[in-house]
Amino acid sequence: MFRLVLAQGRHLIQQRNVIEARAVELLTDNPDYRLLRTIPGIGPINALAVLAEAVNLRRFRHHRQFLKFCGMDLATVQSGVAHRA
Repeated sequence: MFRLVLAQGRHLIQQRNVIEARAVELLTDNPDYRLLRTIPGIGPINALAVLAEAVNLRRFRHHRQFLKFCGMDLATVQSGVAHRA
């Protein structure tokens, strides 16, 4: 059983490597892809996923618009009143 799981893991790693290589091959000239790749933690597959969803990052005038598009509205709403537990 362990060998089967290990073999499956190795196969998944090979598939990931193929996807990464293809993303680099196809998107190296894309300015949005290059910009995304400058962000720490954003590799070829994550950059590919962002571009697949957003298509063109230049359509967002501000990074907050992109975050809202992604469903991540990071604005903090506070009433100014501290609540004690």
